[in-house]
Amino acid sequence: MVYSNLWHIFFSFLFFNYLLYTFYNKYKRGGYYITKKDWIKYIFLFILFGTLGGGEGDYYHYKEIIEKPYSSMDLFFYTGIEKQYIYLSYYVGGNYNLWRFVLFSIQFIGFGWFLYKAKMNTYPVLLSFTSFCLVTSVYGRVFWGSIYFFLGTYLLLEKKNPLYLLAIACCYISHTSNIILIVLLPLAFIKIKKWHLIVILLLFGTLVAIFKEMFLDFLNSGGFEAEEAEHLNDRLQSYGNREATGYFGQSLGENLGFALRYIPQLSILFLALYMSFKYNNIPRSIRGIINISTGLLILSLIILVASIGGGTIFYRILGMTMLPVSLLLPYMKDSGFIKKKRYNTFIYLFILCAEYGYLKDMFYAFANGNY
Repeated sequence: MVYSNLWHIFFSFLFFNYLLYTFYNKYKRGGYYITKKDWIKYIFLFILFGTLGGGEGDYYHYKEIIEKPYSSMDLFFYTGIEKQYIYLSYYVGGNYNLWRFVLFSIQFIGFGWFLYKAKMNTYPVLLSFTSFCLVTSVYGRVFWGSIYFFLGTYLLLEKKNPLYLLAIACCYISHTSNIILIVLLPLAFIKIKKWHLIVILLLFGTLVAIFKEMFLDFLNSGGFEAEEAEHLNDRLQSYGNREATGYFGQSLGENLGFALRYIPQLSILFLALYMSFKYNNIPRSIRGIINISTGLLILSLIILVASIGGGTIFYRILGMTMLPVSLLLPYMKDSGFIKKKRYNTFIYLFILCAEYGYLKDMFYAFANGNY
């Protein structure tokens, strides 16, 4: 494992808290809609955070990959991360900061355009997004596609805009794991009720056992047959060979670390989604995104308990869930579905989880001598 540099994590920690302070201060003073000029400034700050910030090991893991010298022949035969990232590395001459700048410009400009067009250019939205998933959004490739998936889902359900196909395509090419999002897209068209969730909870143990058996049978049968799925099959085999999630049956400190970081997040995500099923007058586009988010959260819990993927698939899918919920909460607050006090409590708890994550990363960097 490649551990991040202590001073890089500390810089990212300060940058993250500067953004939090900025948005919270505006929100506390009653700021709501953000002017176009300030909106552009904040999106640029997100791009800068994505370029220079980070925290966990993936920042330096990608740095190792991107700064390797690649020939034009490597572009055809490279079998590590998706080839488009190697193409970009080749064309920016292995400049890692430039590589990240291009990727996060694509991510956050698209994200900012979507929120602005949806009239979600508000301080509650930016505060919620920053608290819930800004840090997660710059860790790895999965999140880059999640933004475009939910953008595409909104365009499909709300606007019937054919650009949703482009957005879904951007999601698919971002990371092989994002196939999960596309598979769950039909949930957007199904009417899910609270009693369905209660039944799922009652049958949760059975669902875990069935899922694990089906997953292992799928791997034993060779996975997907299409040649284009070779990379995906390799990744699934890798996940299947990992014996445990890394969260259960470990040391007391590791179990405590999991509880401090993920139990509050899981509880808030579940509570917010469960509460949303109490209301019938939620627009179809938002309801569809809620359905997909609920499916993601349940799937992440099944994978966690089934001990599949060394914990990697669990927190990737959990990260996918954070984005839509972070946008849902301001909507629920403004619509009177939840009180401002509860909204603020959710925000504070997620901020504490993010701060804990940074402190943990700084401790590991210090303990491993990576100054």
